[in-house]
Amino acid sequence: MEQIGVVNKVYNNIAQVQIKRTTACGGKCGECGGCEVTSQKVEALNTVGAKVGQVVQMEMNDTQILFAAFLVYIIPLVMLFIGYLAGYSVFSSEFAAGVSGVLLLIISFLVLRKMDKKLARSGKYQIKITKILS
Repeated sequence: MEQIGVVNKVYNNIAQVQIKRTTACGGKCGECGGCEVTSQKVEALNTVGAKVGQVVQMEMNDTQILFAAFLVYIIPLVMLFIGYLAGYSVFSSEFAAGVSGVLLLIISFLVLRKMDKKLARSGKYQIKITKILS
């Protein structure tokens, strides 16, 4: 995945970059009239020595993005269902099943939070600035 943004801050080997979030209509919101283009700040590894105010191109591996999306969206949903089914089979009550499902969902979020910190330190899922455009 490639993204273009403007560097706001630079510290150590990290740059804070302001990017425009892409929309479902590809930025042609006037045609569909549905969404608002918003911006977002991200931290990227500054491998090219970009300075404040420069427009840069950033990249992140597509497989890493898909794996991160899988972790964030699919794993908690699967854990919710597993907790519900396990709770129902043990207690034979829908209320208890719901409580155990939500409990397992919360546990999965806590585990993912710890994983997030560990993966962030590894640098494997870090966005990298690959080119200075202007």
